[in-house]
Amino acid sequence: MAFRSIHAATLGALLLAPAVAWAGPACTLKEAQLIAAWESVGDGQFEQFALSLQDGRRGFDSWLHERPDIYGGRWSFDPKTCRLRIEHPGNELRWDYTVRMNDSNTLLLRESKERNSERYRKIANGR
Repeated sequence: MAFRSIHAATLGALLLAPAVAWAGPACTLKEAQLIAAWESVGDGQFEQFALSLQDGRRGFDSWLHERPDIYGGRWSFDPKTCRLRIEHPGNELRWDYTVRMNDSNTLLLRESKERNSERYRKIANGR
């Protein structure tokens, strides 16, 4: 009987292993790590952008060729799923990214339909 219990437990673990592997690691990123100015390394959606937090308001601004591109946007971050959402209600622009950081100065953003991540490097600490 003990053999049958061990066999059932082993089989159950093997069947569950693929589901656990697909779930991925838990999000360890903190919102404070995102608050900064970032510059694209390669082909990013934004040449430069800043995520800020002032008086409880999460602001998003971007620049193209060192000139304002999108100003007055908003962002939100879900620490459970590592999802960053950026929007500019006036223009009805929206982006939804999965976020990772290779180190404290490298931000990786990946849209759900994309295979590759956009890479950004920190150019200034945020406020």
